[in-house]
Amino acid sequence: MKKILAKQLVVIVTICISVLTLHGQDVRFSQVLNNPLKMNPAIMGMNKGLTGILNYRSQWASIDKGYKTYGLTAMYPIPMNQGKGKLDIGLNAFNDKAGAFSNLDISLAVNYNLLIAENHNLSASLTGGYIQKSLDAKGLTFDSQYVLGTYSENNPSSEQRINEKTGVPDVGFGVMWFYNPPKDVSKINTYVGFSMFHVNQPVFSNIKGKGELPVRYSYQTGIKISGEDKLDVMPNIIISSQQNNLDIAAGVYLNLKFNEDMKLIIGAWYRKQDAFPFMVGFEYKGIAIEYSYDMVKSSLGKVLPGTNANEITLSYKLIKKDEKKALVN
Repeated sequence: MKKILAKQLVVIVTICISVLTLHGQDVRFSQVLNNPLKMNPAIMGMNKGLTGILNYRSQWASIDKGYKTYGLTAMYPIPMNQGKGKLDIGLNAFNDKAGAFSNLDISLAVNYNLLIAENHNLSASLTGGYIQKSLDAKGLTFDSQYVLGTYSENNPSSEQRINEKTGVPDVGFGVMWFYNPPKDVSKINTYVGFSMFHVNQPVFSNIKGKGELPVRYSYQTGIKISGEDKLDVMPNIIISSQQNNLDIAAGVYLNLKFNEDMKLIIGAWYRKQDAFPFMVGFEYKGIAIEYSYDMVKSSLGKVLPGTNANEITLSYKLIKKDEKKALVN
């Protein structure tokens, strides 16, 4: 009995530490390039056609049904200035649910891509949106609602009144340089980007007090090495910082091409002090489905099973054949 209680205590303490560590942090997808506008909205400069992406992520399933995140991204390019410039419009929305809490984030991004030299491009993007945090207080119970051992929701709780919904505007931006020549010029493409989110530092409060959402800084770089026929290799690294929390993710994509329309996608990453995500996917004529699994290596995963994460992405890209040279796939 003592061993069981001790194990439960360890689990509770570990969860509390994890929650405190993640307090005020953004939702994080393992398939970062499949949620591009939350990595860097300026990445739209590399987008060659109408793109739609659906995301689903489930993690910590053994803890009160865990966290579930649903995401939607849409991007549409508008060529300008006889191909020397391009305007992009992007929409991103996601809903993150954890127990009684829900987080809804909707944003619109506008990007302009300028050809600054042959095969060299510079993109700049602004994004603005609305974030709403909700609490389903109907399912909450308090000690004062138990009278002589019997619970009634009609009994006063004597607790401080909680605002069930609070919402604020949100602002961010991103810049990115990328080199994207045709394969007959170079088999190497590359990019470097920087983005900031929550520049206005929105303030949330479900009770009296303030909960400021800190600015998130993100740095990205990657390279695509095109093989002679079948294989493309794409190493990348993303560094994010938010409220003194540093997140470093390094990984690689492998594209194994069967023909012009069909390819197998394999990916693996290392996230410092967090997890090892692995991904496999398949694309046919612009339609792709990708699945990833996070092997948690934090202290929580050691004491409690079922804390790993599963993520599924379905995407569609409408790209002309003569434009299939985009760096990010």
